[in-house]
Order: sequence, then C-alpha cells, then structure tokens
Amino acid sequence: MKYLYRIGEPAYYATNLTWDSSRGSLEWRSGRGQDVLIVQTAFGVNPIAEMDAICKEMEGIDLRFSAFYPLRPKLSVRFVNAKQGATGCPGNGEACTYTIFPCVANEETDECVIYAPAQEQRVSSPVCHVPLRVALEVSQDMWIQKFLWHTREIPSGFYCIRFITPCGENYQDGFLEYKIGDYLIPITRKMFESHAIYIHTDIKPVVIPRTNAVTLIEPPRKPPATRSKRGF
Repeated sequence: MKYLYRIGEPAYYATNLTWDSSRGSLEWRSGRGQDVLIVQTAFGVNPIAEMDAICKEMEGIDLRFSAFYPLRPKLSVRFVNAKQGATGCPGNGEACTYTIFPCVANEETDECVIYAPAQEQRVSSPVCHVPLRVALEVSQDMWIQKFLWHTREIPSGFYCIRFITPCGENYQDGFLEYKIGDYLIPITRKMFESHAIYIHTDIKPVVIPRTNAVTLIEPPRKPPATRSKRGF
C-alpha cells in the first residue's frame, strides 16, 4: 500500500485524543465512519514535520491489523478503522507521545491518504503526552535482633527503594534519580526491573523524576490488619 500525506480537510478530522490510564487505552473523537492513523513517538516529540518521510517508510506495508508497527526505534504506527476505533484502542505503553491523523484507505487504488491534523486547542487536541506512572516506597531496612525471649528491630544501615509498578518498555536510564545529600544517582532500567534496590546510607533517599516522561504516584494503600476473633 502507498501512503500519501495531505493538508487537512474539514470533512476528515480526528481529535480530542486522550489516555485512559485504568485501561491502558487511547480514545478520541472523529467523523462518523472515519479511519485514523496513530503515530507513537518518544515523549514530547511531534511527528507532524516528518510525516512525508514516515509515509515513505510505511510504503509497501499493510497496516490494517490490530497492533502497533515499529518503523524505527521510538517510532511506531497503527492504523485503526472506524469500527475498531468506536471503543478506542489499546496503547503501546507509557512515557511516550501519541498523535492521531484522519485517513482514508482506498482498496481499489491500494492507497491511503493521511490528512494533517487540526491545530491543538485548549480543550481538544490530536496529541496526547502519556507519562509513565511510577509508584514506589522508600523505607529503612531493619534487622531483627533477638536476646533471650526479647526481640527488637534495629537499622541495618541500608535504605530500600521498592518499585510497586512495573518498569514500562519506554523507561530509559536516568528518567528517575535518587538524591542523598548533595549526590544524585541515576536509576537505571536494570535497577528498576530488579523491583528493589538497597542503598548503604543512614540518610533517607529522595526519588526525583528528571523528565516529564515520568510522574510519581501514591502507592496503593495496604488493607488494615484484622484481629483474630479469638483474641482480646
């Protein structure tokens, strides 16, 4: 299939692109029976200026299947027909930007015309920036000291950063850092994927996002402990 990029036309539109974090899906508003192309880029990167080049890279590829197709590192595309798009479509991860384009596929000519999106507005935009939502806990590691029939907890000399949410596919080394005093240490992807890191320090580390591609959220609350019905 051949892909052609054209200036926008009022008859073809797709806008109000939003992210449903609970479902991990994209939703938008478009004309009735309107197909769309979704372009996924690195966080904050606008693909509009290079759409002619992207169309050439897509040439010969039939995108009419239900998945994002990687064209190059940090750039994927997905064609969504009107029927599929009625309820939105699953996203391809966080810490990235999605941009939606109205398009019209013609099976007889084996061509797909992609139209430039409308200008961004305050309440409606064809662009959606999706940060990676990270929940974590920072706690002092403790040892259990036993003496006769008494036990007590004492600091081990370490602090633990425990990652509650999984490491997204688009996380990059240094998106998060932890600070101890005047020192800033990048949190690598390997550290994140280990689910917990232990730091030899008596000062509680502070975790800091170094990019808008990541946002810290409150960890889920733990249910209160219940007492045994046999206890007093």
